[in-house]
Amino acid sequence: MIDYLETDRLILRPWCESDAEDLYTYASDPEVGPPAGWPPHTSVENSREIIRTVLSAPETYAVCLKENGKPIGSIGFHRNDLAEADDEYELGYWIGKPYWGQGLIPEASREMLRYAFEDLGMNRIWCGYYDGNEKSRRVQEKLGFVYQRKTEGIEVSLLGEIRTGHSNLMTSRSLARLGEIGGPRCCKRNSYMSILTAIEYAEEVTGIRMDKSEIICTHTSSNRQCIGRRCPFHPINA
Repeated sequence: MIDYLETDRLILRPWCESDAEDLYTYASDPEVGPPAGWPPHTSVENSREIIRTVLSAPETYAVCLKENGKPIGSIGFHRNDLAEADDEYELGYWIGKPYWGQGLIPEASREMLRYAFEDLGMNRIWCGYYDGNEKSRRVQEKLGFVYQRKTEGIEVSLLGEIRTGHSNLMTSRSLARLGEIGGPRCCKRNSYMSILTAIEYAEEVTGIRMDKSEIICTHTSSNRQCIGRRCPFHPINA
């Protein structure tokens, strides 16, 4: 675990017990925790205890605004049934409601993915969401994660519920391909490239060849940040 990671707008750093009040401000909102599988925090002291027992785990970071250093969310890696191998992690994240829709979690996640593949030597990063959590699903789509499977009957013990979950995967090869093309980011291009990379990887590992249809993007006219002929899926390259 490092001291901090930095993006254009954010600092990602380890949690401190002194963050308890800021954590409670956002984690007490019933619209924040339950979609991710955990209950709203009930007090500042409850938030302080969560920092000590949960958020102090290795590779878990407070998502802080550069302008004031205050935490507004959390992001981190952990291992579970999805990510069991030494070169795999699962990415988890949340952000306070006042900061929804500003692209901050995708920004933090891109830096975490870079850190995982380049500095930690990971090969595969998993990410998941429960049925109905459309915000998390869209984040993973923007980042270029590839859908893997649906799992029913997941016990969410902290809430006493049974849910359906969805699992997505990003590989180091996929991220490298996306980096070669460059930005600005495009969720369609990221998804297309990640799918094609996954097909190539599956053929190398299993020997199973899957058909690959030619992909021509139909969203260029509505995307003001389209990179034109630099995008391999732009109609001009067809």
